[in-house]
Amino acid sequence: MLRQQVDAIYENGVLKPLTPIVLAEHEQVSLVIRAKDDVDLDDEDDEDDYMPLIAEEGDPDITWEEVRRITAKLPGSLADDVDREREERC
Repeated sequence: MLRQQVDAIYENGVLKPLTPIVLAEHEQVSLVIRAKDDVDLDDEDDEDDYMPLIAEEGDPDITWEEVRRITAKLPGSLADDVDREREERC
């Protein structure tokens, strides 16, 4: 099962991803649409959604707490990176 989370912008009736998406041409997908300012990064449901993927492809010795601790030290934010890439495209 493939899962991707991408930011997109809605223009003229079309959702346009802000980053490349790995899909085959004409592949059907299921979407959950949430406003960007409505996304809660600490949402416990998100962790439950990824448990099957983690069990299949993840390292069982790495905990969510460890990932959060390490990524909290990264400078900047993903949102800033996406905004910067969007500006570079224009």
